Amino acid sequence: MMSTEIKKQPIAVLYGGTSAEREVSLNSGKAIAQGLEQAGFSVVLMDTKEQPLTDLVKNNIKRVFIALHGGNGDSPRVVIAPSSTEECYQATVKALHIAEKYQTLVVVLLDFFLSNSVKNIDDPVFNDKGDQSSNIEPDLSDLSEYQRYKITDSGLSPRALPGTPLGMYTSTGLEHGENGKPKTDPDTHMEMTAKRFRKHQSILAEAPEPVVSGYEENIDVGVISWGSSAGAAHEAVSLANGLGFRTAAFSSMFISPFPAEALKAFSEKCTKLVIAEVNYSGQFCDYICKYLTKPYEKLTTVNCIPMTSEEIVNRIKDIS
Repeated sequence: MMSTEIKKQPIAVLYGGTSAEREVSLNSGKAIAQGLEQAGFSVVLMDTKEQPLTDLVKNNIKRVFIALHGGNGDSPRVVIAPSSTEECYQATVKALHIAEKYQTLVVVLLDFFLSNSVKNIDDPVFNDKGDQSSNIEPDLSDLSEYQRYKITDSGLSPRALPGTPLGMYTSTGLEHGENGKPKTDPDTHMEMTAKRFRKHQSILAEAPEPVVSGYEENIDVGVISWGSSAGAAHEAVSLANGLGFRTAAFSSMFISPFPAEALKAFSEKCTKLVIAEVNYSGQFCDYICKYLTKPYEKLTTVNCIPMTSEEIVNRIKDIS
């Protein structure tokens, strides 16, 4: 459910630029802007060759997901946001494992509160057969005619380590075929793009389950949060339930790929939803609202301190 308030917030369509595909970008950017306007959104077109990114501020553009969409091309990114000191360690181990196994960029998002907090945690348990042994190497049959970017059902291609006999390959920043050599025909690009998104779904299968606390059914208010605010959300639900309310909380360490189906299932059990986060415009809410099936409200704060459970409890009281 997309609120009128969200649709009124301007969306910047960045197009053009200076690459060899400038004309393609200009045409597709205009088509995207037209589609958004027809859907009722306020749109600002920005040619990055002619306009500096500081114009985003001048045009009051508040919804920018740089961590998710900062790269060139239609390539998904992995973004992990721990919510506690212990999860900071777990997220770092998981990020290194995913980056190595799936040969992809992983962004670990930390907020100021977590970066400056100190807490004792239990001794980490190392998984010798899992997160520390991540690279998938080709077998002898793969090396007979080595295809570095082989099309697979999982999206994951076996990677030969440097010095592997018959394991030499070409690696460039351009679109490529299975052997790694540049290849930019439409069929190849579609196959490789689909492969990258299959890999993204394979990563989601390895992601930790979202944390859900509180009531399991007939939930009056569901609280969704992320980062260090997630702890306050789960504590607030415990406090609210002690006061006689029927509430539950949902949080996920993985922001991209996001456990959309799990959030939809949680949303279906709730009458109302509150998305709690520490930023002015509610960026996380704008990112996940497409998965929500019930009315929702933003709870945002930028008062230079972490969000408290009392703030969330007060909002639960207000809307119950």
